[in-house]
Amino acid sequence: MLNDLKAFTYSITKKDWEVTVEVSRDDIEYDQIGLVKPRVQQMAVESETHYDEMLFELIESNAVCYDGRAMFAIDHNIGGVAYSNLGSAVLSTASALAARTQMKSLVSDGGKSLKLKPTLLMVPPELEVEAKRICTNEKLVVGGVEVENDAKGLFDYIVIDDLTDANAWYLLDVSKPIKPFIVQKNKPIEFVAMDSVTDENVFMRKSYRYGVDSQDNAGFGLWQLAYKSTGTGA
Repeated sequence: MLNDLKAFTYSITKKDWEVTVEVSRDDIEYDQIGLVKPRVQQMAVESETHYDEMLFELIESNAVCYDGRAMFAIDHNIGGVAYSNLGSAVLSTASALAARTQMKSLVSDGGKSLKLKPTLLMVPPELEVEAKRICTNEKLVVGGVEVENDAKGLFDYIVIDDLTDANAWYLLDVSKPIKPFIVQKNKPIEFVAMDSVTDENVFMRKSYRYGVDSQDNAGFGLWQLAYKSTGTGA
């Protein structure tokens, strides 16, 4: 699989991210019930969601990946043959198994199997019940008849609150050192408090400043490791 990347160049450029709030010193000092400062400090905790928001916004944007095509597309090129990792089927046991089969059929430029292990269903909250049914039910009812669930034991599932499309679902292979999606952390998130009497803003403006900042970005790994269905049934 790595040999297939030698003809491509793909980079993830770091981005600066920061959030700053300014609070009057009097609001802090005369906060009798202690509500203001804990709220500011909570900003540091909540900033951890920055990574999720950045990553899943990228995934749903379906931007270009290393081969110059959209991450999820019907015309990825392998050895002159078009391959797809994009479908439209509604999430079901049958569609999940079909996506698994499609991913496992992918080959390298040399025609060798990539030996993919697509085992993780990634869904929005609206599809949680169906994903759980696919992954855990012993039996399914199909056409009014109870049958064995052939998907049980083949998939795990994860529910992502940051996915905004209620119909779309994803099947991923996360078993390899290279992942389908990448979060690059050049500088981890840092919380900075400027509330010392020696800080200029405290002395000159009678205000405290609190902020978080980081240098990071998200990008795509190998499209072969991810399949998306729009769930529109079109």
